Amino acid sequence: MKKSGERYLIRNARIVEPTRISQGDLSLEDGVISYVGTPLGKTAGWTVLDAAGQYVLPGFVDIHTHGGLGFDLTSGLYDAKERSFDPSLANYPDCLARLTRSLVEDGTTRVLYRGRSGMRSMTPCSMGLFLMTSLGP
Repeated sequence: MKKSGERYLIRNARIVEPTRISQGDLSLEDGVISYVGTPLGKTAGWTVLDAAGQYVLPGFVDIHTHGGLGFDLTSGLYDAKERSFDPSLANYPDCLARLTRSLVEDGTTRVLYRGRSGMRSMTPCSMGLFLMTSLGP
């Protein structure tokens, strides 16, 4: 659960904006982008993350992905030796756990999942739990 008052300052980032890439800071307050621009002087009360040499894409939405790390949500686990996908449901719990960890480590904050019941917006971890419980026994 999100704690009220969380404040993050991402410093020294290469900020990718619609028309340019700039060097600067980005701040988040309670999970919402509150500032993008030239370096800020304030740090008291903020969790500061140094992003020197890293790109930050505020508000970026990846509109199409099927998975990652050799796992495809629609086709299963890729077997490089056989050069094919194994769609066995037995692979899904471990693969979903690895995939959701990877999404979080890469900075993904929301996932839009379109299933039989329509579009859902959820965190990567919620997506993993939702899909694992949807698979049934």
